[in-house]
Amino acid sequence: MSWREWEAIQPGHTDNVRRIHTSVPPRAAPMTNLATPSAATRIAAFLDDHPSWSAYWDKHFGLWRVAEDDTDSDLHAESQDADAVIRYMRAHSRDTSRLPRR
Repeated sequence: MSWREWEAIQPGHTDNVRRIHTSVPPRAAPMTNLATPSAATRIAAFLDDHPSWSAYWDKHFGLWRVAEDDTDSDLHAESQDADAVIRYMRAHSRDTSRLPRR
C-alpha cells in the first residue's frame, strides 16, 4: 500500500474498512509541549528579581531556555526542569543576595 492509498479501520468495527485516497500521507496530530503553570510562576518570580536574565519555554523541544541579557556574556542554559535553569541562573547571577536559597 502506498502513502497515497491507505485503509482506515474504525475501532471496534474491524469489518468496516474504508479505502482513503489522498495526496498527502496520514500523520499524527502535532503535539504541543506546554510548561506547567507552577514552573512558569517560579521562572517569572526569579526573573522579577533578576532583570539581567531572560527565559522562554520552547514548545517545539519542550525546554526552558534561559540566557543572560548581556552582549558580552555567553551564559545560557536549557532544561525541561524549571528548577534546574533557576539554579543555573542563581549560580551565575551577579546579584544573588536578594533571593533566599531553597
